[in-house]
Amino acid sequence: MNIHLKNIFQDEQSSNKKRHQEAQKEMASAFSYGYDDDSLEDQKENLLDLIDSYPHGIALKCIHAAYGSKYEEDLQVRKYGYDSVRQFIESLSDDLGICEVGGEVFVKAGLIEQKKRKLFAMVQRHPNGIPLHLLSSKFWEMYKEELGIKKLGFSSARDFIENMNNELCIIDQESQLVMTKLCEIERRQKVLGKNIIRDRCQIINPALLFQRCLVLWKTGNLSLEDVMSYELSTFPPALFEAKEIFRKADKSQLAHAVAEFSSKQSNKTVMDSIPLTEHYVLDGGSLVHRLPWKMGDSYGAIARSYGNFTKRHYGKATVVFDGYSEGPSIKDNTHQRRGQNTYPIVCFDAKTEFVGRKDDFLSRSCNKQGLIDLVTEELQKKGCTVINASGDADVDIVKAAIKSSQHQSTTLIGEDTDLLILLLYYCETNNRGLYFRSDKSTVPTVYDVSEMKQVLGSAMCSQLLFIHAFTGCDTTSCIFRVGKKSAFQKLANGESTIQTCANAFLLPKQANNVIEDHGSKAMAVMFGGKSTDSLASLRYNLLMKIVSAKSFVTPDDLPPTESSTKYHCLRVYYQIMVWIGKESDMNAVDWGWKLKHNRFVPVMTKKTAAPESLLQMVYCNCTTACRTPQCSCRQYGLPCMPACGPCQFENCENPHN
Repeated sequence: MNIHLKNIFQDEQSSNKKRHQEAQKEMASAFSYGYDDDSLEDQKENLLDLIDSYPHGIALKCIHAAYGSKYEEDLQVRKYGYDSVRQFIESLSDDLGICEVGGEVFVKAGLIEQKKRKLFAMVQRHPNGIPLHLLSSKFWEMYKEELGIKKLGFSSARDFIENMNNELCIIDQESQLVMTKLCEIERRQKVLGKNIIRDRCQIINPALLFQRCLVLWKTGNLSLEDVMSYELSTFPPALFEAKEIFRKADKSQLAHAVAEFSSKQSNKTVMDSIPLTEHYVLDGGSLVHRLPWKMGDSYGAIARSYGNFTKRHYGKATVVFDGYSEGPSIKDNTHQRRGQNTYPIVCFDAKTEFVGRKDDFLSRSCNKQGLIDLVTEELQKKGCTVINASGDADVDIVKAAIKSSQHQSTTLIGEDTDLLILLLYYCETNNRGLYFRSDKSTVPTVYDVSEMKQVLGSAMCSQLLFIHAFTGCDTTSCIFRVGKKSAFQKLANGESTIQTCANAFLLPKQANNVIEDHGSKAMAVMFGGKSTDSLASLRYNLLMKIVSAKSFVTPDDLPPTESSTKYHCLRVYYQIMVWIGKESDMNAVDWGWKLKHNRFVPVMTKKTAAPESLLQMVYCNCTTACRTPQCSCRQYGLPCMPACGPCQFENCENPHN
């Protein structure tokens, strides 16, 4: 005991915080105040969840009461060797901040994100850039608070900026200017001329091109209905939010709609209490994001925390992980939208210390795969069964749960709506009990999959695959103004066209033209038309209706064209075949995808933005060889035409030619 006391006094005098805490824990042990790691981890998880539930922060003095109210137990910190609640909180996560506001001490989550937003707003006010060495002083001048790069866990200001998902950039000149990415694009346009970045067209509002085409169509001797068979935009805005970037779907809408519909038929389909379960199957991807990481811990210690957490909460569970290869995947588009594979590759082993931010580290596929390998080893030591899929694991997760439910009651733990839809498709009603729930919510929502399938029927459970993929999942785009709930309601109300189309999409070895035909009919019905309506005529009729009510029309107000719908439907069919395991003899490039730089990229459409004769009239009148961003053809992402005039008599530098 004297040794423990000596360590405490020595470490306190030397301000060695880490050793001081270790000595305190040794002292607690000497007095038989022993504690187990599991209870400490539970308290850490609970406290992080509590702080996350207060987006504007929670007063430090209120944390004890709030913790007791939410979890019906006392918050104990001295038991674990911490002097105060403040010291305990500081050990939890580098993304928590403790600040003083009006004499009150507040704890806030997401401190790093707050700093990033403030820094971006500050740099935005300086279009010519801020010298890198003045960044901290400028931040203090504007916000009267420190930027505190090293306190946030970053080695330098450059390191911090490189973690901002390309929002800011550093111009590597003598002054090392920091500016927004958009200002950098405009600077390069002025300086480099013909070396302009081609992605510039992605930040131009396609509504400008649409309005211009509508103004000019009368002079082209074209019927408006013919013109409406073209997108009149640089990309199909009903399906894409930018060039080759899908509109993101709110997938949970479908889970809520199915639960609401089925619970009206039976109150057993959705429960708010957790049923007795003999075995658990876990979505490994969700598990990886479940636990907080502590800066300075080794990757081996982080992996062990996952093993301990899983064994403590789920026993000898089955855990299924995605596989991450460097080859092309039809989920490349989703990864691009999430900003994945922009963070550096980290070479690490179990002894390497973790630095940086967990989300940034996991955004790189090969980093995530390396961590999964370590976690797999720890889970197996705890007696868990681990399945490592070769690619997307959704089907493997569901099949593992289905197999387990044949001889014991089973709960699948996950967050993704894909899992619920696949469970309903694959579920056999003669099981011992099959449930699906998330472990993040404090008030559980548990889906009884067997009961739900009995209520919905096998036919509807199969047709849900079409509804889910057609209205947007990870490999297909959502359709602007067509929600998953309204699409499901059409199916539930017995809309014959939707049912017929859904059944056609479930049959393997369908010809492309069959899928295109059924898909166009479904798209027309989704927008309130008849199955016999062409999408061009439907676009025309909706345009007339909108014009009578609004003075300004944008292209995303209208359904997609026949051409963009065709490629959307091909991708939908391919995804459904993947889900039901019938894609082995199919090639993604035949079903709405193309290979570009070893990535699968969606084919948006094969038609030009507008009729050729109309494009001839959307012209510029540049006298500077179209080398500046003021060129209207460049702004709209269009090539220059003979009608453009002066630029055609010299070396035109429009990059879209």
